[in-house]
Amino acid sequence: MDTTSPASPFPPIAEYAFLSDCHTGALVAPDGSVDWLCVPRFDSPSIFGSLLDRGAGYFRFAPYGINVPTSRAYDPGTNVLVTTWHTPAGWVEMMELINSAPPRSLIVDFNSQTADGRDPSWIWDVPFERLAGRPVLVTGDRKEDMSVRLAYAGVRHTVYPSAEEAADAAGDARLDVVANYTAFRDLLVRTTPAPRPPTSPAAPAPGGAW
Repeated sequence: MDTTSPASPFPPIAEYAFLSDCHTGALVAPDGSVDWLCVPRFDSPSIFGSLLDRGAGYFRFAPYGINVPTSRAYDPGTNVLVTTWHTPAGWVEMMELINSAPPRSLIVDFNSQTADGRDPSWIWDVPFERLAGRPVLVTGDRKEDMSVRLAYAGVRHTVYPSAEEAADAAGDARLDVVANYTAFRDLLVRTTPAPRPPTSPAAPAPGGAW
């Protein structure tokens, strides 16, 4: 007689990550699936419930066909979950959190230095409609293409010559940025303060005393 228990379709509860804004909480499975979430409060009805029933709904945002991330950990000192995926095309790093604060201004910086910038047709596959209601500021070499895409998506936005001018116009202490790789790299180079040169030791006072 075979007494072996059938394999459970549910991950062990200890393997779930927990996200919260102190009003509600989400449980995220090891493969990136949000298997439990009630909104807007802990005692509200669940909108994702596959933690209890595999047919009760879930939300998963992850590379297609890859179920095991390379790494997954909380950003130190925060409740932000950082998940890294290795795909045939490269690396994907995803940050997940629950934030009930008003949305920050978003800068979209899109240049034309690499293949994804020289052929911008891919932006029509991105659901920019989700940005509706946020303050969106557009810049970069391909700002005209991005402006057309956002207008088609019904997203109100403004266009600026540079990311720095967009940030000045936003006037926020913190901003969100969406950029292709080289645009983000160049923005970091322009905005990261240069390291301070080492200071020379003080010269000894007359008589050899310090």
